[in-house]
Amino acid sequence: MGDDARMLATFFMTIAGSLVLAIMYPLRRSDAFEAAANGIATAEQLRDARHQGWRFQLDLLAIRASWDS
Repeated sequence: MGDDARMLATFFMTIAGSLVLAIMYPLRRSDAFEAAANGIATAEQLRDARHQGWRFQLDLLAIRASWDS
């Protein structure tokens, strides 16, 4: 496998990872808020739901950092 093929594969894996994160984080957040509406959410679940935006950004940064190395 040549260097160009590896770069292209990494590029597509980065895009796929970003799409998975973009779909996964809002779903996890909405699940926690639905549980809160039903009165079954724990304080930890609510705290995690409030911080999902930061985690999303950090995970995207981690994916992007693979390009810089």
